[in-house]
Amino acid sequence: MPRATPLAARNDTPKVGARVRSLRRERGLTIEQLAAATALTKGFISQLERDRTAPSLSSIARICDALGVRLSHIFEREPDHALVRRNERVPVETAFSTGSHLLSSRDEERFQAIESEVAPGAGAGDDLYSLPGEMEFVYVLEGALEIQVAEETHVLEQGDALTYPLSK
Repeated sequence: MPRATPLAARNDTPKVGARVRSLRRERGLTIEQLAAATALTKGFISQLERDRTAPSLSSIARICDALGVRLSHIFEREPDHALVRRNERVPVETAFSTGSHLLSSRDEERFQAIESEVAPGAGAGDDLYSLPGEMEFVYVLEGALEIQVAEETHVLEQGDALTYPLSK
């Protein structure tokens, strides 16, 4: 007779937390706003987004309704790759560039890539943009760029790259 494996012990159980977090952020909602719209607690939403609790079908249905997606959308498997076509790039506003575009998928939380055209003499000042992730990567396609990381100033020229923690 086949033995049943408890749901919590199975490796193929869909993790819906990251999907809920991504959809919530895409819609510009806070955890508090999603909780209010679903009559669920902030703590529950927070734990769900970190896959620390297993939601009921009823809870997921309320969340899907509040986010405006089908129930099946939450359970779809994420592809292990993302393609962003040139004509699908999302414009990004920065204080220092004449044009910036998101090169990575909007849904990607681990890595974000932005292509920026910086005018000669332009500076970021205090209006830096913020991206999710742990590291910053700068690659100079053309020209030169002076960049300050913590207390150190670097001059990057065409083909140079710099990587540093976002906390700096």
